[in-house]
Amino acid sequence: MSELTPETLEQVQLQVNNVFLENIRSTMAGMSGSSDSKRPRAWCEYGYPEVIEQNMLYNMYDRNALAFGSINTIHGKCFETNPEIFEGEESEEESKERTPWDKQVAKLMKDGDLLNYFSQAYLYRMVSGWSGLLIQYKDGGKWEEPVGNKPKGIVKLIPAWATQLTPSDIDTNTNSEAYGEPKSWQYNEGDLKNNTIQAGASVAARQITVHPDRILILGDWRTGRSMLRSVYNNFINIEKIEGGSGESFLKNAARQIAMNFDKDVKLAEIAKAYNVPMTEFQSILDKAARSFNQGIDSIMMTQGAQVSAIQSNMPDPEKPYNVNLQSIASGMRAPAKVLVGMQTGERASSEDLKQFDKTCQGIRTKDIDRDMRGFVRKLAKAKVIEPVSEFYIHWDDLSEATQSDKLANALTMADINQKNMSLGEVYTRDQIIIASGFEPAKELAPLPELPDTEADQPQPPVTQ
Repeated sequence: MSELTPETLEQVQLQVNNVFLENIRSTMAGMSGSSDSKRPRAWCEYGYPEVIEQNMLYNMYDRNALAFGSINTIHGKCFETNPEIFEGEESEEESKERTPWDKQVAKLMKDGDLLNYFSQAYLYRMVSGWSGLLIQYKDGGKWEEPVGNKPKGIVKLIPAWATQLTPSDIDTNTNSEAYGEPKSWQYNEGDLKNNTIQAGASVAARQITVHPDRILILGDWRTGRSMLRSVYNNFINIEKIEGGSGESFLKNAARQIAMNFDKDVKLAEIAKAYNVPMTEFQSILDKAARSFNQGIDSIMMTQGAQVSAIQSNMPDPEKPYNVNLQSIASGMRAPAKVLVGMQTGERASSEDLKQFDKTCQGIRTKDIDRDMRGFVRKLAKAKVIEPVSEFYIHWDDLSEATQSDKLANALTMADINQKNMSLGEVYTRDQIIIASGFEPAKELAPLPELPDTEADQPQPPVTQ
């Protein structure tokens, strides 16, 4: 075995170091969320969290104005009008007469304000990815018990955040219809700082076992995805931009003072004049600066020193802010001008509004519709409403033309008729009325014909 020379030892050390660093890179790439393979710790350096917890999503919604406004803007549009629930198949006429089942469901929803609580639970789902809606039946049963006899109605609904709910005792029977679902839920009334929601000041957290019959889960509790998750990093950037700009303003407003003494000035003699040791001379200067900043008509006397205010460079935050705003708008599928309103001084265009309406209509007919159908099935299973074979959720169309658009279309149709009089009528009168958003008047039955001559008049009876 040959003896290792210093040069050979150095090469071995370099190879070992390279292998070690490569292992670190591959490990960090798996641990961090960075997409940059060259800089696996990029997210850590940017200040982005590797894992986003539920309480972090709530805090972002609660404390970030743009996150709060974005979620509430989309949610408000989706629930701008309430849905209607009809018995039968969706292909049937919308103008059909309501069945007794339709009226029963509509009365239950209205009397208990159920759609309002459902809407609140869906807002929680948008923030957390999934949420729950506890149903308190008028059946005299306990929360941990299944719904027994036919309840007399519903006492109230309790929207719950995902952080308040913990699945327990998962059904592992592969032959069960509820395979993979929890046999019970733990509902926590507590403080959000400990990953739960604050129920009130000084309220002790209670753990309540809830039977699946008494809770509706909105979204998928395993894979539910928050609307804030894909744009979470951009919201952090927004906070840095706003916070950094505010800090720059504060530092400039505070007038931090720099004092530059001449090289011939003897600081020890100045400290001696103030009867303090040299180690405490800095505190004398700080006191003088505070007194100068607090006063309106103040004078700072110096000898052999130049005093100047330290100014922070304040870059314009608008461009980096707008870059992140566009990313947030893309991730949340909503135009930026719709999310921020009139803050930029520009109105959202009609195309932006149309796109936003289509996005919210899609959320209605897919995600909300699925959760709403589950809600109706759960009420039917508990026999609060009568079970039916078929029902559907009807939403009005957000992408439908507004009344002003309909009138403009009708006017255009009338103009086309006017300009093509020689070719005949292009649009009928009823078509124009329907395009304007109204129903054409029904034709009246013709009046009976009146007799024209005296011979046609009925003759009086002949008296004897």
